[in-house]
Amino acid sequence: MKWLKFIIVCFVTVIFSGCNPLNKNSKSGLQVITDGVASAVFLNEQYIEKAPFINREIKPGEYTLKIQPDDPNLVAYETRIRLRPGLLTVVTWKLAERPELSGGVIYEMEPIKSNSKSEVSFITIPDGAIVSLQGKEKEFSPVIIPDITPGHNEFEVSLPSYESQKHTINAVPGYRMLVSVKLAKVGIGETQKNENNSDKTDTKEVSAIDQASESATATKSGQLDNATNASEESKTTGKQILIKPTNFFQDGKEVLRVRDKAGSVGAELGFASVGTKYPYLEKTENSWFNINFNGKSGWVSGTFAQIVE
Repeated sequence: MKWLKFIIVCFVTVIFSGCNPLNKNSKSGLQVITDGVASAVFLNEQYIEKAPFINREIKPGEYTLKIQPDDPNLVAYETRIRLRPGLLTVVTWKLAERPELSGGVIYEMEPIKSNSKSEVSFITIPDGAIVSLQGKEKEFSPVIIPDITPGHNEFEVSLPSYESQKHTINAVPGYRMLVSVKLAKVGIGETQKNENNSDKTDTKEVSAIDQASESATATKSGQLDNATNASEESKTTGKQILIKPTNFFQDGKEVLRVRDKAGSVGAELGFASVGTKYPYLEKTENSWFNINFNGKSGWVSGTFAQIVE
């Protein structure tokens, strides 16, 4: 009998944990927490149960998770998740009347090469959020923090004008904890509410974690790339950079931000389409890749990209 690797999530003063054994190592687990708000849980459009919900007998694979609140005034939340064999995925979500006021955290795990070390990665919406682990040096998301101490580790994700997320994870040797955070907006005045109501993006019941933040929309500096041009240019180079799934959508397309320099502080050049390959300019800095983006030098996060021949 294989024991389920467990994730401990500290939500306010309550600790949620998945630590029961799985009957078969081919099973995976899912826990959904909605902070007391009555909601229905769906996987691939099939009703499963009411939240709070936990099931350790789910077939591994990729699913579309939907949290549908009973209150019609609250917006639903929908996202893609990957359930891995022998592991528990935990979703904590705060439902609200508008997507930008909703937020939460998804906790997943994946194996790494080392059986003795632990890692944690942070992906946030908006990106560029401030990440602190165990009160130590702050990083900017997206980021992978290697060689963390196995066991309980407290983290905080914050950004001005957004609700901070402060929780505790249980790092397991041989695994990377994948922490995806969607920060909820706070302190929105009546003027900004009126502006938001005129924005079509804010009136749609779309996936909260997939939705671009207001700040990202406001600072958009380019259009989606021309994949055909990028493909033609790549013929003259060797290695390429493949853009991996991000769960970040712009104008209905899954994309990754391209910046003028390595790091989330770089100016935004535009958006690279997921699944597209770009010429690699043979430069890597702080886990960011340098690519040829519409004839210009651009940088993409290595968290969502990989080198291919």
